[in-house]
Order: sequence, then C-alpha cells, then structure tokens
Amino acid sequence: MEPKAKGDFGETIANRWVKKKLKMKVIARNYCSPFGEIDLIAQKGDTFAFFEVKLRTSIQMGNPEESVNLSKQKKIKKT
Repeated sequence: MEPKAKGDFGETIANRWVKKKLKMKVIARNYCSPFGEIDLIAQKGDTFAFFEVKLRTSIQMGNPEESVNLSKQKKIKKT
C-alpha cells in the first residue's frame, strides 16, 4: 500500500473511532496552516481534541505514541 493511501486509510479508521467511541464531532480533517497539518480536529461541547494519526501494521515499527515526540507536539500546538 502506498504511503498516502495508507495514511488516508488510517485517518478514515481514526475518524470513525472518534465519532463512535468518543462521541465527538469531527470538525476538520487534514487541517493545514502555514505551520503544519493536523490530521483530525474533533469537538464535544466546549472540548476540542487534536489528533495525529499513525497507522502501524507491526509492533516492530514501534508504538504510534513514540513517533509523536516533543518536537511534533510543539508543531501541532503551533499549527
């Protein structure tokens, strides 16, 4: 599977999960600003959540949370 297709597939799964399990409304997907991109933005009441989606096909690739390091977190915050 091509990286773009794999990313889109992962974002579709995450989108459904956020709606069904978290009962949040997804208000943006692939939000872009001059500072970067946020995969999903969701809202429930006054609460907003920002998601960086990582699809892993094997644990050998590492845990998804390991790939969202401090630098990536700062970039998301700035975006």
